[in-house]
Amino acid sequence: VKPTTSKMIRRTWTRREKIPSFQDHQISIFSWNILAPKWTSEKYSYVHPQYLDWEYRRKAILNELLESDPDIICLQEVERRTFKDDFLKMDSYESFMQDKDVGNVIFWKKAKFASCYQEDRSRTMFVELEPRDTGGAFHVANLHLEGDYHKPDQRFNQVRSLFDQIRKRNAHLFKDEPKRIPLFLAGDLNANHESGIFRMINEGHLDANHSDRTIPNIYSKKPFDHPYELRSAYDSQSNLLPTYIEQGRWRDTLDFIFHPIRSSQLIATMVIF
Repeated sequence: VKPTTSKMIRRTWTRREKIPSFQDHQISIFSWNILAPKWTSEKYSYVHPQYLDWEYRRKAILNELLESDPDIICLQEVERRTFKDDFLKMDSYESFMQDKDVGNVIFWKKAKFASCYQEDRSRTMFVELEPRDTGGAFHVANLHLEGDYHKPDQRFNQVRSLFDQIRKRNAHLFKDEPKRIPLFLAGDLNANHESGIFRMINEGHLDANHSDRTIPNIYSKKPFDHPYELRSAYDSQSNLLPTYIEQGRWRDTLDFIFHPIRSSQLIATMVIF
């Protein structure tokens, strides 16, 4: 499948760091909640029907993916039917989809990476990839967390379960050695950069009985720590934070990509709009 010549938004890259000399080791990661066709009629009455039609969106989504040409793609809200009919046509990629009718999918360039391990949970999944030329495996996790704003405890448990499964995989690989494979994490948190779930991932810690400013419900009665030293690719303190979720008058960022700060260097981020 090749990109079409239809009109597209031409996205640019914002440099974050000087390009290092080891360019052969660079990877690009793309994350997108594409909105499952079965859910388009539920709460998007303000959107013109043409732009909700799957045939229209299918072409635009595939065009965007193929034009961007990322090494790794994390999609959320993919219907199994459209996965088989549409996305498997991206023949330069291999993929792994959750075992459900609508779920997450991770794609990777099959010429660049070999998959060593795959696992999925109810709202999360991860794969273990190894570069074919250099070796040095890493994990990629794809999340689509609980969407009910008043259920932070469920979002907490979903992320905790993911980290626990990754920990078990590392323990299997390294036995009793305190080693970890680098982790890249992407997806739809259904929570913004001021939320406890973002802080938990980005800072590696969440206090007991933490609650967000706007709702009283707590995340967990116990504190939580994880050892992966992740940072959001988009700076929450600047205008680089993407604002591409819009429902009526409300806009906010719910989708993020996190990278391991000790084993990777962020070079650039894509401007969303």
